Amino acid sequence: MPDDITNPEIPETPKLQEIEPDPHGPLTSLSYNLCSHGMMAGSGSSANRKIEWKRNGDIEYSYYSSGSGKSFNRVYKAKPETAQKIRDYVEEHKLAAIPKMNIETPAVFDCFTSATIAMSFDDSSIGGESYSSCTIYCGASGMTFKTIEDEIYKLLEECEQTGECIRNEMYETANPPVGMMGLGLYSVDNPVQESTAGETPAATSGEWKCKCGAVNTGKFCAECGSPRPAGWICSCGHENKGKFCENCGNPKAVSEEDGTWVCPACSTAGNRGNFCAGCGKAK
Repeated sequence: MPDDITNPEIPETPKLQEIEPDPHGPLTSLSYNLCSHGMMAGSGSSANRKIEWKRNGDIEYSYYSSGSGKSFNRVYKAKPETAQKIRDYVEEHKLAAIPKMNIETPAVFDCFTSATIAMSFDDSSIGGESYSSCTIYCGASGMTFKTIEDEIYKLLEECEQTGECIRNEMYETANPPVGMMGLGLYSVDNPVQESTAGETPAATSGEWKCKCGAVNTGKFCAECGSPRPAGWICSCGHENKGKFCENCGNPKAVSEEDGTWVCPACSTAGNRGNFCAGCGKAK
């Protein structure tokens, strides 16, 4: 796709200001979805950020990503004042009116990332259904609806940064199916970690040395991403399960905390690389 192709930023166009959206009750959910379409089979990936107002009064923000055989799912309890900014933005910029405009998005071929923004409303307060929805099909991400995408992303990211993490999960996908142009969706069938913020899972305690030489405490190597072996690997390279090496007799190493860091997302301690060994979040 040539770099000189530009498109109008929809929120600033007069046509949008002239169109009134259908009447709606309060916004109950908004999600920003990205799907990467790779050239090679199996190279696709996806990411979903969503804010949802629950009937019990809670407001949840969730982030889910999938690709390269791994999936992450994090859920946060969002602050009401931060979440309200999203409701205000949807109303002030008339996002519910955009699907009525029949905007033609440019055709993009080869490798690209597509985006959608999905909204749902509770219209029961105005005599409608308790659930109604509308979706903005953005086409190639960062083009036709760049301004809206950027603002929505910033607001959702703020919900994550100011919220309280209540669930953090990572999955490894065994033999992910592949489809034409990498469009096959990965099925999550092999959970390898589940943790709650503020707790360090017992399965990630204890130090181990990866075959690449990095020292770790979680289920995956923070440097190369290799999974933690069933036991522990001695400096001589032998894998063991007891307190002493079955090959050379060396004792299992005691965890050293100097130079390590604790992940703020899942509380995994003893990280030494640039990524958390427990959940994969960057340092």
